[in-house]
Amino acid sequence: MPDISIHRTHELSLDEARSKIDLIVEDIQSEFGNLVSDVKWNADKTVAAVSGKAFNGTFSLGEGKVGIDLDLKLFVKPLKGKISGKIEERMTRYFG
Repeated sequence: MPDISIHRTHELSLDEARSKIDLIVEDIQSEFGNLVSDVKWNADKTVAAVSGKAFNGTFSLGEGKVGIDLDLKLFVKPLKGKISGKIEERMTRYFG
C-alpha cells in the first residue's frame, strides 16, 4: 500500500489530463527543487513511473480518472502530511 494515494475524477480528455499532471510535476519541482528526478510514461501515456530523491511512485490516467500513488523513503516519512497536502492542493487546482 502506498504511503500517499490521491485519486480524482475529471471530465478532461486524456491529453488535457496529461498536461495537468505535467503542471503538477512542474509546480512541485519549482517549489521543492529537484524533488522529481524522473518521469517515464508507458507507450500509451496512461501510467508513469515517477521517482525522486524522496520517493518512488506512479501517476495513472484514464477516461475520467487520475491518480498519484507514492512510496516515501524513510527520511521523509515524517513530512508525509505536508507532502500529501501539497499534492492534494495541486490535484484540486488542476482537476477540481
